[in-house]
Amino acid sequence: MNTRHAFVAAHKTVYPIAQLCRIIGIARSWFYGCVQSQPARDQRHKLRTDRGSELLPKIKEAFSQSKKRYGSKRVH
Repeated sequence: MNTRHAFVAAHKTVYPIAQLCRIIGIARSWFYGCVQSQPARDQRHKLRTDRGSELLPKIKEAFSQSKKRYGSKRVH
């Protein structure tokens, strides 16, 4: 969440969202799009961290077996 989104979210109980978005210079649809897509972003982040914790030891092993010569493309 960036600062513009956080500002609108913090003040939406006091002022209309449309007015806040107009003052800040963002589209109202952008604000609602961020709100709607947040659960999907959280789920993707969780998947990446879960998969990363599984793959990191394997990547480090492959890198050390190559005597630390292979870059990311070859390890992949």
